[in-house]
Amino acid sequence: RNAVQPASGSRPGAKTPTASAARRHKSAPFPQLNASAYRARAARGESFIEKRLLIGELKMNPVQHIAIIMDGNGRWAEQRGLPRWKGHEMGAQIVRRVSEAAIRQGIPILTLFAFSSENWKRPGDEVRILFNLFQRYLLTERQALLGNGIRISAFGRRDRIPPLVREALSSVERDTRHCKRLHLRIALDYGARHEIMEAA
Repeated sequence: RNAVQPASGSRPGAKTPTASAARRHKSAPFPQLNASAYRARAARGESFIEKRLLIGELKMNPVQHIAIIMDGNGRWAEQRGLPRWKGHEMGAQIVRRVSEAAIRQGIPILTLFAFSSENWKRPGDEVRILFNLFQRYLLTERQALLGNGIRISAFGRRDRIPPLVREALSSVERDTRHCKRLHLRIALDYGARHEIMEAA
């Protein structure tokens, strides 16, 4: 749907913007609709994102999804004479700041590529620290995630993830599934080879 439909109760004779006009003014505030108008639009099969725009949960931001590859934390620590795990710890802290920034900017989806299949080649101690940090994040940030309306979900292989981490992840996914302000997607044990095999 390129044309913006008028809300119920709109002023008689009001013009409906054309697609080109909508493109020229895509940064303009989206009109607020009352409950009956929203139900009418929803009944016509509007997309999930458009529903959220209609009820004012999102700003009219053309950026709808940001993906970040979480790489270089270990090197950051080494350059400062710190153990590599300190860099990973700092990376975990940055996740909260990035998530809050995405919410402020009205960006509904944030994907973090956190642990690829290639990361299993790292020293065993470093891998254990990475998963320990992830588990700690899930346990300590649960209330903040709920308070900020952040939904967590993960994709990638789960069969190789430590059981306690997998359990914590499933619990947070379940508890935050109703959150609407931000969908934080975390890629774990992902890789092109596995994706190709799954697709085949």
